[in-house]
Amino acid sequence: MKKNHFYLHFCFIIVLVTISFNALPQNITISPVSISVWGGETIEYSRSTFPECSNFTWSANYGVFPDNSNNSSFNTPNKDVNVKWDNISKSTATLDILCSSGNGQINGITILSLKNFDVGSINSTINNQIDYCNTNSKTFSIAKVIIPFSNSSSIPIKYASGYEWTIPSGWTGPDGKTGTFLIDNPDANIIQLNPNGCSEGQIRVRAYTNTEGKGEPHYSQYSPYYLVERKMPEISTSTSDFRCKIPFTASISGLTCANSYTWNVPSGWVVSGTGASVTITPSNNDGPISVTAQLSGTSCSSQTSTRQIQITNDIQSIIGQDNGACGTTFSAGSLPPGSSISWTYSSNLQRINSGSSPSLQVVPTNPSSYAPGWVKAYVTNPNGCDFEKTRTIWVGIPGLPSTSFQSFNVYGGGTFSAPSFAGSTTGYTWTVSSSLTVVSGGGVNDNTITVSINPNQTYGDIFVRARNSCGSSQQPSQIRVNRIQSFNYSAYPNPVINELTIEAEKIDTTSRELQPFEVKIYDESGNEIFNRKMKNAKNKISVNGFKGGFYYLHIISEDGIIRKKIKIEK
Repeated sequence: MKKNHFYLHFCFIIVLVTISFNALPQNITISPVSISVWGGETIEYSRSTFPECSNFTWSANYGVFPDNSNNSSFNTPNKDVNVKWDNISKSTATLDILCSSGNGQINGITILSLKNFDVGSINSTINNQIDYCNTNSKTFSIAKVIIPFSNSSSIPIKYASGYEWTIPSGWTGPDGKTGTFLIDNPDANIIQLNPNGCSEGQIRVRAYTNTEGKGEPHYSQYSPYYLVERKMPEISTSTSDFRCKIPFTASISGLTCANSYTWNVPSGWVVSGTGASVTITPSNNDGPISVTAQLSGTSCSSQTSTRQIQITNDIQSIIGQDNGACGTTFSAGSLPPGSSISWTYSSNLQRINSGSSPSLQVVPTNPSSYAPGWVKAYVTNPNGCDFEKTRTIWVGIPGLPSTSFQSFNVYGGGTFSAPSFAGSTTGYTWTVSSSLTVVSGGGVNDNTITVSINPNQTYGDIFVRARNSCGSSQQPSQIRVNRIQSFNYSAYPNPVINELTIEAEKIDTTSRELQPFEVKIYDESGNEIFNRKMKNAKNKISVNGFKGGFYYLHIISEDGIIRKKIKIEK
C-alpha cells in the first residue's frame, strides 16, 4: 500500500510539471527571414511546427494576404501563408504571428520600390533654347536613380532598371525612338536626342524598375517638364554706332534650312542686297530692323528676328543754365564739321543775340513772372541729315513754395529750413518778426535759420523767399514759431519777513528738464540789490538784510520774464 501511495504522488507531480511547461509561451520562428523585398512581390512564409495551436493569426504591416481577400491579417491553422508586399518604399515593414501558446515577428523588412520617388529635374547644356534648323544631337540627363533604402550596410545598392523618356514630336532618340519610349538600361538616365529642324516642345522622364521578376514593375514620379524653345539667331551688325546716311552691314547666320530672306527697315531707310547679309543705309529716325526667313521642313514656317536700332543724334546735349534764363546763353556743344544750326524757344523767352550765331542768348520776356520754358536746337549735318534736341528750363523768378505756411511749437527757439520753390533757386531772402532774434543762418546762401523767441513773447514769424538771377519769388513761405511754456514760476510768501521761496513748477507733460533761470530784485528807486542764477525747482532767498518796504522781483527764464511786486516786513 505504501509503495502504491508513493507512486501516485510521483505521478501527480510529473503531471503538474508537464502542464506547467506546456503553458509557457514559445517563440515561433518564421522563414524565410527576409531582409528586403520588392514592391508588389509575393513571398510564401512558413512557421515552425511548434507550438501546437489550433489557429494562428498572421499580420502584415505594409502587406496583404492574397489567400484572404488581400486583407492585412489572416487567421488560419495552416503552416504556410503568402504575403504580397505593398508597392511603396518602406524600411519598417513587419510580419507577425500569434497564437495562444507563442508568437513571432520579422522586423525591419525593407520594401524596394520607386513609387512616388522624385527623380529631380532634367539637366542640359542648351539653356532651353535651340536655333531654328539646328539638328545637332543634344544631351539631356538626370541623376542616376538609386532605389530607396537599397544603399544601407545590409542591402547592396540597386539602381533603376531603366528610364522612360517623352520627347517632342519629330525628335528622335536612341535607335530612332520617338514619342514616349522605355530604355531598359540603368545608364539611360543620360540620353542623346536629335531635334527636328524646327519643332519645339517638352521633355520629361521617369525611372523604371522591373523588380528582377519578383514583384510588380513600377515607375517613379515624372520629372518636371523641360521646355525646349526654338529661337531665331540674333541679327549682327558691322557697327554699334549707327549714324544717319552712314551704311552698315546686317546679317543673320545659322539657318541651314532657310530658303530665302526678307528684310524690313524703318521708313526712309534703304536696304541693298538680298540673302542672309545686306547693307542698310539709315535715316535720322530710330526704329527696328527685322529679317523674316522662309524655312523648309515638316514643322517649319516663316520666322522673324528683330533688332532695335538707335541713331546717334549729332546734338549730344544743349549746354546752358536752368536758373531763369536771365541772360543765359545756350549752345549745342561739338557738332560735325560743316553742320548748320538754328534755334527755337518758348514764348516767354526772347533772343538778344544774332540769329546767325551758333549759340542762343535769351532773357525772359517778363523777368518778374515765372513759368516753365524750353529751347530747341535744329542741326543739319554735311550728309543732309536733320536732328533736333529740346531742353526744358525755368524762366523768370522762382515760383510758388511747396509749403506756404508751417507752424512749430518750441520751448525757446529752434532751427528751421526753407521749403522748396518751383523752378530754379540760387539763394534765399529771410525776414523775421520783432519778437524773434536770429541766432545763426538766415543769409542769402543759407537754406536754414536759427532763432530764439524774445522774452515775454509767445510767438514769432519767419518769412523766406527764394532768389535767382531774375529776382526773388513773389510769394514767401511763412514759418510760425510758437513758444511752449514748460514751467510756471512763483514767489511766496508775500509779504515776506525772513525768507522768500522761488519755485519753478513743471506744467507740460514732456520729459524736458528745468533750465537755469535768473532772479533779480530791485528797490523802489530801480536799483538792482540782488542777482542770482538758479537751477533748482525750489530755492530760498534770505531777506533779513533788506529794509522793510516794497521791492520788485524779476524771474528771467527761457519762458520769458515774470515781474512781481513783493513787500518785506520788519
